[in-house]
Amino acid sequence: MNIERPGIYERFPSINKHLRIWRSAVPEPIGRMDHLMQYAESGTFTLPTTQDGLPPILFNGVTCADELRRCANDFILQATTRAMESDPNWSHHWMRAIAYFRWGHYLDFQFHATARRRFQRGERKQHLATMSFDDVIWTMANCWLLGWKDAGLQLYDWIIHGLDGRFFFDAGSRRSRRAHYFCLRLMGEYLAREQSRNWPSFALEEPIYEYILSQWRTPNPDSLRISILAACDRHTHQARQDTDKQSYDFRRYPQMYQPFEVLLLLRLRQWEHLSIPTLDHPLLDTPLGRLPDEVPEYTDDLLQSVVARAEKDCTAG
Repeated sequence: MNIERPGIYERFPSINKHLRIWRSAVPEPIGRMDHLMQYAESGTFTLPTTQDGLPPILFNGVTCADELRRCANDFILQATTRAMESDPNWSHHWMRAIAYFRWGHYLDFQFHATARRRFQRGERKQHLATMSFDDVIWTMANCWLLGWKDAGLQLYDWIIHGLDGRFFFDAGSRRSRRAHYFCLRLMGEYLAREQSRNWPSFALEEPIYEYILSQWRTPNPDSLRISILAACDRHTHQARQDTDKQSYDFRRYPQMYQPFEVLLLLRLRQWEHLSIPTLDHPLLDTPLGRLPDEVPEYTDDLLQSVVARAEKDCTAG
């Protein structure tokens, strides 16, 4: 199979323009660390309503999962901004964000699994499917990139469980997140799992990914060079917001400038003691486009306290 590069998308923004667009879309922090601290200290509480006529909102384990991810979104914007300013501490904010995303997703998985059991018992009227496939895959990939193998494996297992339980609203062909399925299939190859799984047909339609999956363990790194650069090119074409007529793989701001699907491939080759080809691509020429150092998994006292309490809430029933 001959892989041809599609070329860099001519309207792919510079990193500074990307950050300006991101900041204009999210001008203020959206996470409430004070809510997390109150929950960690005293458990479930009632949030004041901001509009007349709305019922009060309980801040519990389920709400907590969303709040962890909102805080993580704030951290990831801070990290990306600092990285582009050559701040040596940017990676700390990045690790913190990935940890908060990881645990937010984990709690959401627990809640969905509990809701599914209740639905199967007839105790819940509707099936629950509100998880984002592309967000969870991106988080899983970043756990592996940082060397957090236990966290990455846990998320991998839960993603497979979530596909079987139909937890995701965006894992179907209407959304067509081919790059995210590529990451999941690549991890399955590395882990020797899900070899006979019947993947959706659309997940197998991208020739660049199919070639890489067939050749990723080749001892000759040069035979992968063009396909990896083609994957980087494809990333620039797919780093756009969804429209009514078209869905794109990298619609989320944190994913647009991080070629995580390519970095995951390079990390796995590294762990397999295989050489990495020499690569020259603008997407790989920023701090977000380079393989990070492997580091211990991030945690903090607040995160530990919140997760310990929220896990009980999310699995009740």
